[in-house]
Amino acid sequence: MRYWVQYHNFEKLGQLPGDGCGISTDKQEVLDTVGDTIFLIVGISENPRQYLLWEQFVCNEVLDDCPKPWRFAALGEGWFLVQRRGREPLLNMQPGFKEYLEYTGRFARGCHEVTDHPFLETLLQLSEKCKPRPKKPV
Repeated sequence: MRYWVQYHNFEKLGQLPGDGCGISTDKQEVLDTVGDTIFLIVGISENPRQYLLWEQFVCNEVLDDCPKPWRFAALGEGWFLVQRRGREPLLNMQPGFKEYLEYTGRFARGCHEVTDHPFLETLLQLSEKCKPRPKKPV
């Protein structure tokens, strides 16, 4: 299994990611992600920009006929991370994030693989920490 990151710029796109786990991109690499884990990071506000780990999913379907500007999509099963004050999955203060941000060119690389990057461990840990808890039966 490989691991990937897609970035979503709230100000540029004018909305938060929609329902269902998935990403849209213009990067052809996404066509080879079935069975892989994809993280979505959302950037919100301008000064300072807040980077939130938004969702994690395992890709089970890719599309190559999406409307412009996105040509491709990856969809799958996973979870949206709990966005609760004091527990939000904020990346800005995580160890190694500044180096990771520089590595990605401030996310200019678009959808990219992080399987061998040291920051992957932080993404995995934060995703587990902020994973929604199952509802208790009534």
